[in-house]
Amino acid sequence: MPQTSASLNNLSRNLVRYFSAMLLALLVLLSFALWNFHRLGEADGWKAHTYQLLLESQLLEESLFFMDNGVRGYIVSGKPSELTAFEDGKRTFREHLKELQRLAADNPEQLRRLQEASQQKDIYLQVVTPIIATRLPSDSLQQAVLKTSGSALARRKALEDVRSILGVFSDTEKALLAGRIEAQDRWRTLTEATLWIGSVFSVLLTLFLSTVSVRAVRESGSAYARLRESNFQLESSNSQLKMTKEGLESEVGQRRAAEEKLQRAVAELKRSNAELEQFAYVASHDLQEPLRAVAGCVQVLKRRYEGKLDERADQFIGHAVDGAQRMQNLIQDLLAYSRVGTKGKPFADVALDSVVDGVMQSLSTAIDESKAQIERVPLPSICGDAGQLGQVFQNLISNAIKFRGEAPPHIKIGCLPWDDSTHGKGWTISVSDRGPGIEPQYFERIFVMFQRLHTRAEYPGTGIGLAIVKKIIERHGGRIWVESLVGQGTTFSFYLPESPPDLQERMSDDTQSVVESEINVEKAERSVAHVGS
Repeated sequence: MPQTSASLNNLSRNLVRYFSAMLLALLVLLSFALWNFHRLGEADGWKAHTYQLLLESQLLEESLFFMDNGVRGYIVSGKPSELTAFEDGKRTFREHLKELQRLAADNPEQLRRLQEASQQKDIYLQVVTPIIATRLPSDSLQQAVLKTSGSALARRKALEDVRSILGVFSDTEKALLAGRIEAQDRWRTLTEATLWIGSVFSVLLTLFLSTVSVRAVRESGSAYARLRESNFQLESSNSQLKMTKEGLESEVGQRRAAEEKLQRAVAELKRSNAELEQFAYVASHDLQEPLRAVAGCVQVLKRRYEGKLDERADQFIGHAVDGAQRMQNLIQDLLAYSRVGTKGKPFADVALDSVVDGVMQSLSTAIDESKAQIERVPLPSICGDAGQLGQVFQNLISNAIKFRGEAPPHIKIGCLPWDDSTHGKGWTISVSDRGPGIEPQYFERIFVMFQRLHTRAEYPGTGIGLAIVKKIIERHGGRIWVESLVGQGTTFSFYLPESPPDLQERMSDDTQSVVESEINVEKAERSVAHVGS
């Protein structure tokens, strides 16, 4: 019995020593894990702080862009409403600058850069204020350019000085962000490693205590009870560690699922856009042959039986011939619209003067019949699709001839250089007429397919010409807009860059292209159904 008692006491002492040592090690691991969690939270907070600084910096640059865009818009259009963007940009610049100064209060160097940016912004305002005062709303675009051209370099320099300081500010924050992301990843890796070690250690501790518990049960019920209690406590700690690990794994899984969902959405958008671009081409191409047969039959009916039946039958035949012809025109225009994106030629150097010469020759009959006078200035050479650019000039000039008043049309083709930090180098080309003009509420509508401002009885056509022009200009990386005064004439202006944008940049607008394509396809379907009826 004394030997048993000594053995039990020895077992109890050893059990207490082993348990205390392993429990101490587990507590050290838990403390280290909690400390890692704390440092991970601090790193995440600094990263969020840096993201907020970068966002405010971007908003500050956008405010500067809106200010300058308002000035340039006022120079080009002379509309006082354009100055609203300028005033809004000044207001938002002050707001975002104040917020950035608050956020960067812990970084004296960044605060100094913000102060320099504010001073350079004031210099920019000193430069553009006389420009705004010099440009009068009654000035023409050419007069406005001549008045403000002397200050353009100073305006761009002042603008670039502000953007340069803000760029250094953003680059500094991005460098800080990279370091903080690296620190966060390092703490996250260390935390996960600690949790794994703690889990393994807990499992080993559980196995050890279970083995000792079996031996203790054989020797003493009280020792078994103590071991069982200790085992329960350690299993509870292990469960908490597992729950923490599962929570981290769940967060990682959610982020991965969100990234996969985003990638699938982008792929679906690209696929849908490609299908919609092919829809109009395939539909119009496949409709050509049956429509040609229908048109041939109704024209034969008209030649053989017109005047031989009653007046009502002649009207029906006339409606059928007119509907077939209109449907043929509609399908041909729809086919031309779809080919802008699918059948365009590779870009090459194009002399726009040669393109306009070819268009003038093609429209020579219409020009002679209407006694149109066409003024033009020398045009530059750009990189683009010569055939599509010729289609742009032909549509705009023929529209100016078609939509005219009682006097012979007077058409002017102008060109001005364009160079800014947003669009780069390029040219603004304009085609002006002295026709009846367009009301402002229709400025955007005229560039949408099948949107007509007049009946077919007044002016022939399908209403796709300007939509084709807009799509060609956008394919070349430019944009088109219209300015008009009712009773005084209309000016169509479009911007063409010196070098076309990269294909991938044009594909980045998939979302907008899909929406516009869906709208245009629906309108095409309704128009074809209407003509067929």
